[in-house]
Amino acid sequence: MSDTIDTTEAEEVQTPEQLLVELSELHMRTLVSPLPKYPATMGWQMTTGAVAAGFARALHALREVAPEKAAEIADWYQGPFGDGPAPDEHTDWTAQTVAKSWDVMEQWAQEARKLAVQAKEATERHEQERQAAEVATLRAQLAERTQGIVDTDAEHERLRAQVEAVRAFATSHEYRWLHELLDGYGTHGGHL
Repeated sequence: MSDTIDTTEAEEVQTPEQLLVELSELHMRTLVSPLPKYPATMGWQMTTGAVAAGFARALHALREVAPEKAAEIADWYQGPFGDGPAPDEHTDWTAQTVAKSWDVMEQWAQEARKLAVQAKEATERHEQERQAAEVATLRAQLAERTQGIVDTDAEHERLRAQVEAVRAFATSHEYRWLHELLDGYGTHGGHL
């Protein structure tokens, strides 16, 4: 048994057609329910959908005029390990081709950090507001459910006072049955 990895099998290169299908599926996933409930997540999902749609249209147009260039981009998008473009390689390309300066890249990074902090704070505020609304709803439900519940100590004292009033009324011999009833005969263990 050998410790070396067999690399003789050719890696499958993604075609522009396959990438178009992948991008279209990604775009559709961003549009169907269930959608994220957090605003920041929803924003990123919508951004992803828009970028996937734009990339698919640009790749389709490129495939029409320069199929070899479209194949090159599809291969780049697959990445060195088949799991997407290498972030470092794309960052270098962006600095050289789009920003044309690492100072501009740093400025973009600072702006991105500021926006990330704002998004985090907005998400935290949203979560706090959601939790506060949830607590208010639970408190309202609890108040509604306990509205008819009587304070048991106060109710017990009220009943005891009624029993004493009846006892005071029933002083004659003909009300002896009532005294027996109030003293525990025929009651729930005399717990009136």
